[in-house]
Amino acid sequence: MDADNTNTVSFDFELDPKSAYEGMLLGGQRVYRGGGRLILLGLYLELFVLIPFGCVAIYVTTATLVFDKLPDGAHWLLIASLPGFFLGWYLNQSAYRRLAKMVARSKFGHAGQMRFDEKGLCVNTQASTWRTGWRDVEEILIGKRCISFAISGIVLILPLSAFESKAAMHQTYTQVSKMFEQGQNAT
Repeated sequence: MDADNTNTVSFDFELDPKSAYEGMLLGGQRVYRGGGRLILLGLYLELFVLIPFGCVAIYVTTATLVFDKLPDGAHWLLIASLPGFFLGWYLNQSAYRRLAKMVARSKFGHAGQMRFDEKGLCVNTQASTWRTGWRDVEEILIGKRCISFAISGIVLILPLSAFESKAAMHQTYTQVSKMFEQGQNAT
């Protein structure tokens, strides 16, 4: 952490896939509020109900064709649906983890410096400088591995590795949140 004065703090960072993954999940929370929860519910229904139901249908068809009857008891429904449940979970996790790896390796997201002051935040990479005011930042979220800054459809992620400790990350979150609130209320 570098402090130019009491109102400016900056952090050099190198984003890792686990922090990117958590930052994406934190940013996604705001997308799936209110009516957006219906989209998330639909996704979960597909992943964790329709895919397992499809496995049950395959099992019923196979059992009927091969054995000419279904096994006794209802426990076979659970057993037949488990592979589908785990497949849905695996597909969901794989998609997000792959995207997190891509973000962590990208030229923009991989490494740089993030600076905060009373006007907003600035991200410097080897190729560019990107500045935005606090009024453009929609939300600041903290997780176990990162602080996420939600701006429109993107999330800027400052990983835990940029800090000396988790306590330092929480202290920075508090400090930057105050700047954010003041910037949101400025006219």
